[in-house]
Amino acid sequence: VTGVRRVQEVLAALKPDVVHAHVAHFAYAGARAGYPTIYTIHGVLAREREIYRRTLFDRLRYGLLGWYEARALRQVDRLVAISPYVLDEYAHVRADAWLRIDNPVPREFFAVEDRAEAGRILYAGSITEIKDLLTLLRAVERLTPLYPGVRLRLAGRATSAAYERQVRAYVETHGLTERVEFLGLLSREELLEEYSRCALLALSSVQENAPMAVIEAMAAGRPVVATRVGGVPDLVSEG
Repeated sequence: VTGVRRVQEVLAALKPDVVHAHVAHFAYAGARAGYPTIYTIHGVLAREREIYRRTLFDRLRYGLLGWYEARALRQVDRLVAISPYVLDEYAHVRADAWLRIDNPVPREFFAVEDRAEAGRILYAGSITEIKDLLTLLRAVERLTPLYPGVRLRLAGRATSAAYERQVRAYVETHGLTERVEFLGLLSREELLEEYSRCALLALSSVQENAPMAVIEAMAAGRPVVATRVGGVPDLVSEG
């Protein structure tokens, strides 16, 4: 709520020709401030809201975000979909307002050298409930007797401290400390190195739109193992 007000104040000082927002509440701020506003949708809020229901804070947070999104969808000048999945999920909203602009991939990812190491699995993304890393850890646990060299590298920052504690506790209590490494948030160069050396990228999310990790891995020539959710089937073909 305070962020929306602050953005409106900044816009009043800047007097921009166009506002381009990537989240609903700032798209609402741009439209309310009276500037031509474009809203690029990165996450399908209604689907995410089904996942984040465990705490009162989450329910209030997504209720408020839903309020902002409903108004932003009506008030902005243009809506941008980064995948066919977004167009399907928002098919009921203003058919004339949409543009389709997919996520771009920097050229460096296409130039990644193939130095794949057997058994080295990369996860690239935040540590939060929607990514369902506990499922990925269970998969590694099941792989270990079959592939003793398997190891998982988690690249990304935690956006849910409570879920990070669950993930770390699982690693500790299930004897995976030698198999799983938490890398934290990586620089572009460090991430390219991880793509170069991984055998595959794994993504076990319960909800996704057009995940950059999948797109980057494919640009780098890496196989992808991912859950069939959201917009992932638009990117990954079975087999």
